Amino acid sequence: MAGEYPKYPLIEAAIRRSRLTRSWTIVVVIVVLLLLLVLTASLDGELASLLDWSVVGPTIFNIIFTAYILVVYPFMLRSREQAVLAFKPLLSLDDDAFKKVAANISKPNRRGEWTAIFLGISFLGGYFFNPGLWIGHQVISG
Repeated sequence: MAGEYPKYPLIEAAIRRSRLTRSWTIVVVIVVLLLLLVLTASLDGELASLLDWSVVGPTIFNIIFTAYILVVYPFMLRSREQAVLAFKPLLSLDDDAFKKVAANISKPNRRGEWTAIFLGISFLGGYFFNPGLWIGHQVISG
């Protein structure tokens, strides 16, 4: 994937690689996350607790926040490109040299993106894999 779309960040490259349009990709991501929520609650035997907003609220908020990021992402990319172009008058470079500088500035760092993803998973994993969180919604005390 990094070789095919080196000019786009990881999220944008994945969306562009999809055969679906951007809006359908966002809908599919939301539906998959909601189905994972229902599946997790079902396997945990807590399907009835999905009606309790205090239990499901934070997860729904995370799903909405993920959808928001996916919707806003193209606008962020456009503003990033405009910010790079805004510096052109400040640099005394010809067009070819500026294009090289701009390409290097906006080149995605795959290692940094994957590091951020795995750090996020590890932080969330430490929260979600706490046994006291799921067993009767109480903290287990020895």
